[in-house]
Amino acid sequence: MRLPRGYFRGFRDVSLWAEGTQRANLLLAFPTGLAVAEPWYLVSNADPTLDLVWAYGQRFCCEQLFRDQESGIFQLESSGPRDPQRIDRLLLVVAIAVLVGSLQGYAVSLAGERRRVDPHWQRGLSFVQIGLKWLQQCVANTSKALLAWAPIPLRNLEPCIPSRGVQRRQKEPWFTRIDLPPRLRQNQRLAVP
Repeated sequence: MRLPRGYFRGFRDVSLWAEGTQRANLLLAFPTGLAVAEPWYLVSNADPTLDLVWAYGQRFCCEQLFRDQESGIFQLESSGPRDPQRIDRLLLVVAIAVLVGSLQGYAVSLAGERRRVDPHWQRGLSFVQIGLKWLQQCVANTSKALLAWAPIPLRNLEPCIPSRGVQRRQKEPWFTRIDLPPRLRQNQRLAVP
């Protein structure tokens, strides 16, 4: 099922496999204003509403960890290994780097030193990026020291703020056409042929 950009369609009580044993709600969404190349196909047991798609969209927009790993810092998408053992080793190294970078990034932020590696007025980089940039500066400048790591931040840290362009695009309408199934009354189930 292809969906044009700007369209949203919701379906209730859809059979997901040929056997028809599993049924769920299906949401197809291809938002405008967001940097998405393909439509979203969302399977959920929650009511197929626009709010559900918006919640998923917000999650997709704010998760920097995947961006850091796939195309941001580590370039996993273009790394090229095909051997499962090599991929496992690569993922282990990336996981360790993410852990070390995150812990250092937390420490840098807690120490009030974030602006030394993140030029934004408010935090614009992930904690992994902050930590790895700090580590790079420590290697380049031996007078700079690593900060003590805190395993779990004991207080809320400054949230990551998307760029103005991303914020503007997130506020634009995502859909020009919305097709929602009728709402079900409590204890009502649609008749499925």
